[in-house]
Amino acid sequence: MSVSDKVVVLELKREFQASPGVEIAEIHAGFSRRLNYLIEISDIDAPSMNDGRITFIAEILDVSRPAVTDWLSKNKPPKETNLFEVVGYFLKHIEGGDDILPARVVSWLRYGEEVSPCPFQVEYEDQTHKELMPLAASIIVSEAKSMGLGATSYDLGKVLPKTVSTLADFELRTIEDVQDVHRQIIQQHIQNHSR
Repeated sequence: MSVSDKVVVLELKREFQASPGVEIAEIHAGFSRRLNYLIEISDIDAPSMNDGRITFIAEILDVSRPAVTDWLSKNKPPKETNLFEVVGYFLKHIEGGDDILPARVVSWLRYGEEVSPCPFQVEYEDQTHKELMPLAASIIVSEAKSMGLGATSYDLGKVLPKTVSTLADFELRTIEDVQDVHRQIIQQHIQNHSR
């Protein structure tokens, strides 16, 4: 290696050593929601979060309650090897789980849809969306009536999913949560899909 090559290598080495280190985040936004979904779609009859899920999962996985609390409510995943064990366990209890790569599930759990699509046949937010349908339908009927539109004046098949998504995006769970600005958005959905 020539002297000029050694100088270049030394400069590159110094540049690399001066680069800021990358810290791996301990908290992964949405991790707890996705892990709870994984538990819910399994054939394990785990109680809800309010009825002892943390204790139940800690018991069956033989881990501490504080660790499971971090996983299920604080968006803190377990260490990589433990996460693979947890995923492997729940995949055994999901129909078709044998056909799903554990690494794919781990990636989805840690990083979400932006990085890794949901590896299951169903969309993991379906349950929330289903729960919001009666509220969405009620609001659509009310807003359409205030606009002077009857039920046949708009395409409910297109307005309903858009309204449900709006409610979910704004985390609106009751009629009291819905403000005028939300009603205007829903009226726009109705107008966009009027016949």
